[in-house]
Amino acid sequence: MSIPAITTPSTASQTRINNFLRELVTREASATTPSTASQTRINNILIELVTRKASAPPSTSSPRNLEPSPSKDSKSAIQRFQQTEIIPSFTSGDVKTNNLGELALSMKGKSTAAGPGGGNLACAWIVSRVLSKKGIEVPNEFRNSVPRLVAYLKENQGATFVPASEARPGDIAIAFGEAHMGIVTKGEGTNAKVLSNSSSRRRLVWTSDTSFGGYYGGDPKILRLPY
Repeated sequence: MSIPAITTPSTASQTRINNFLRELVTREASATTPSTASQTRINNILIELVTRKASAPPSTSSPRNLEPSPSKDSKSAIQRFQQTEIIPSFTSGDVKTNNLGELALSMKGKSTAAGPGGGNLACAWIVSRVLSKKGIEVPNEFRNSVPRLVAYLKENQGATFVPASEARPGDIAIAFGEAHMGIVTKGEGTNAKVLSNSSSRRRLVWTSDTSFGGYYGGDPKILRLPY
């Protein structure tokens, strides 16, 4: 009997062959050659196996990895996600910043009437409020005094003095004799602008240079936080 060459059959096909062969052995144990009907059945099974194998699409997956590969669009999306860097920012109301100068500008015009002297002596008090927006909570005993607030920031927040010529947004300007204070919001050096409390208007509205227009006499000092 001539049998066409085929590749390894599937599990279902192999089962059919095995069942048929067991039936054939049982029925024709005494025969030296299979009957015509048996030969026909064998040929039909073999032809069916060859036909199915030829028409089946080639396999592209490993038996141990049946998960489909991601599409081109999926790969692009994964790459974009992996290359995205998430950068956190401090949020103050609708202003996203961690710069003390920008935070001060976001509070420009705020009333200081709730501060010391009904707002008349509230320069340190309002600076403390801006600092709280940056995440620095100044203890009560340091909030309302310029010398005390300066000492607290130096000893507990790592603040240091820098030359007035190097002033930049985010620095704190200290008037001569520590009589007043405000926050640098714009410009640098001699062009720096400071926002501080207005005693007469009791609001955060006074814009001046780092020496506060020379109102307090002498040279100012510039205090800078390390972050």
